[in-house]
Amino acid sequence: GVVVPQVRTPADVESIVADCRYPTGGQRSAPHDVAEPEAAGRRRRGFGPTTPMNYGRLNMDEYLAAADANVFVAVMIETVEALKNIDAICEVPGLDCVVIGANDLSGAMGLPYQGSSPQVQAGVDEIVAAAKRHGKFIFFSTRDPALAKRLAKRGVQILHVGSDVLAAVAHHTRVVAEIKEGV
Repeated sequence: GVVVPQVRTPADVESIVADCRYPTGGQRSAPHDVAEPEAAGRRRRGFGPTTPMNYGRLNMDEYLAAADANVFVAVMIETVEALKNIDAICEVPGLDCVVIGANDLSGAMGLPYQGSSPQVQAGVDEIVAAAKRHGKFIFFSTRDPALAKRLAKRGVQILHVGSDVLAAVAHHTRVVAEIKEGV
């Protein structure tokens, strides 16, 4: 899947969804075998599914359909502008998931690292409600198991609890301490 940060508008999300699809998917109209002009300020990725098609051993039409059907597109909601546009963002076809970027959102609201403040929690409620209305998955990451439990009860389906960086630091701190004991 793909997670894109700092989206602000439905147009941002429409562009992301289209760019995650091969020319036959997304919002690119037929005919698909005719070159598409570049839009100002937009770059399109190339077309070359040779490797994932097992070097031509898989049927291209079947591969393209499967690739487009199986991509998971998520966007991070972490700006006040995105929060204001959350319902329209969640309406975008092809978007699968919204990621609540609570730290950035709290900072954007002028309340840095105050994710439990009533204002930020009201924003989280808006995100959850819009995503539910439009059948989108909701993702949240936290180090706090109690917060994860509360968000699960509110309807968040994908929770990342903990921190890989903190786990690695804790592990290596123990390893270094163990090594120093033997010296």
